[in-house]
Amino acid sequence: MITLKVANFSIQGHRDGLWDISISKLGHPLVGTASADKTARIWGIDSGKCLTVYTGHTGSVNSIAFHPTQDLVRVFRFPLILI
Repeated sequence: MITLKVANFSIQGHRDGLWDISISKLGHPLVGTASADKTARIWGIDSGKCLTVYTGHTGSVNSIAFHPTQDLVRVFRFPLILI
């Protein structure tokens, strides 16, 4: 179990290392994490609780990013194959 502590914020739940962390820039106090455990998670900053788990990836989730003006999040897995 991986534990992340930043200032007074702590999350626990991923089963492998973190590749990326993103903070929502909208009014919602959210943190997103991308992990080698094949999941991405959204966390409430106020509660430190996991609010959503994105599963079904076949490999590590390498990156996560919140949309700058909408309640959307994008996750990436590498290598990207562009056709």
